[in-house]
Amino acid sequence: MKKILLSVSVFALFISCKKEENNIAKTSAESNSQTVVNDSVKADSANLISAKDPSPKVKPFNEEIDLGKVVFTQNNQVMIAFNTKVQNGKVMIDDKEYQLNRLIFSENNYEISGNGIKITAEEGNFKEMTSDCLYGNFPKVKIKLNDNEVNLENVNVQDCPAY
Repeated sequence: MKKILLSVSVFALFISCKKEENNIAKTSAESNSQTVVNDSVKADSANLISAKDPSPKVKPFNEEIDLGKVVFTQNNQVMIAFNTKVQNGKVMIDDKEYQLNRLIFSENNYEISGNGIKITAEEGNFKEMTSDCLYGNFPKVKIKLNDNEVNLENVNVQDCPAY
């Protein structure tokens, strides 16, 4: 019985020491306190953050704006592009390029799609056509990738048809 209790005590002491190693150590430097985090705690925190926010991330990419292209931008960065001459486009999500092969424009709405992806921009506010291009703004653009959905807010569009 003593051996069992001794084994359990040693095990509990070992677990207690391991927990203390992973705690956050606080240091102060010049009246500012700074938190120093053990690498294993950082990794755990990163996993928790990604687990809380599993939605896909749309990444900007380089694209020339030209006649025959519909380009959606956010903060002056291209987020979605579609070439109406050859009926293809792309969007970058989580560092992966997704091909788009269908664009429908009706009144103030766009629907763009590809294999497993659907982009919907509704109720756009358009200005007069200038220099062969139509300019507008969408308060929200929905991107549905398989079962995930992400919304881009305040997205501008430049639609330059090739006549």
